[in-house]
Parts: sequence; C-alpha cells; structure tokens
Amino acid sequence: MDTSEGYDGLDFALGEPGLIEDTRIEEAAAAQACGDADRAVHSALAEFDQARSQSEPAATCLIRFAAPVADAVTAAVLARRILDRMQGALRSPDLCERTDRGDYALALAGCDVELARKRVALMIRLVQMDPMFVQAMSLCAGIAPVNGPDSGASLRTAELACDLAAFQPAGHIEVIEL
Repeated sequence: MDTSEGYDGLDFALGEPGLIEDTRIEEAAAAQACGDADRAVHSALAEFDQARSQSEPAATCLIRFAAPVADAVTAAVLARRILDRMQGALRSPDLCERTDRGDYALALAGCDVELARKRVALMIRLVQMDPMFVQAMSLCAGIAPVNGPDSGASLRTAELACDLAAFQPAGHIEVIEL
C-alpha cells in the first residue's frame, strides 16, 4: 500500500514492511564520494555507456602504478606518458581516464572479463616498454564486468579489486565478478 499521497517533497522508498528508507541520503553520499576531479571520469563513463551497445559485454578496470620517483615533475611527465600510451591503444568507444587518486580507469566495450584481462595485460606491457618506465614501479589492476547500463558501479567494484590486488605480488590482476 502506497501512503505517499500528500508527501510530494519527500523522496523515500518502502523496504521491509514498516521500514521507510530515505533515498536522498544514498544519493548525497554517492555525490559526495564522487570528488570534483573524478567528475570527469564519471562523465566520461556516462558517455561510454551511451556510446556502447547495451547488448554487448563490457568491463571496467582500474590500474594503479606506484613509482618511486623523487621529483614531482618527473612523476607528472611519467603519468602523462602512461596515459598517452594507454589511450593510444584504445578503440572506439573505449575510454581511459586518470582518477584523482592517480589511478587509470578503463572502460572496455565488447569485452568479457577474460578478454579484458588480456587487453589490460597488453596495455601494461606497452607501458613497460616506455624508456621512461621505472623498473622498480609496482603495479596492480582490478577488473569487473559491467552489469546493466551503468558502468560507474562496475568501476567502484574494479577499484575494490585493485585494492585487493595491491596485497598480492606486483603485477597482479584481480577480477571480481558479482
């Protein structure tokens, strides 16, 4: 039974019997979790979702390179070169953006998780071939399939997978399929 008549200004959902859940809290938390710098990543993911065919499989990935670089200029140049190399290896409508944490977010259309793992491994090798690449650099990656029309949730799962991969030996790619 819907008892929402007369409460036009409220935004709530009925969960378990007798429990009213305010959905504005979740929306505010999600908006706050998306920092200003990550807004570019999330808007790019929205464009990716519009450009890809919803019937094809897709995957998101988060790659984290951690370099023991002494000065900030060298670190910035290396980060830009990594981004350029990875973007150069993409096809349309795939995307690669740098997050505010310095990670590299990938969205791959037409890829199931296994194909995404192979493509990410090739991109990592491509980056490692750069003469500026520091051999002592550690890296980890997380991959998650895109379930549904929103790849933003999948990217959050890929970030969790990347965090889990950080506990493994360098170069580990963790896959989480929910």
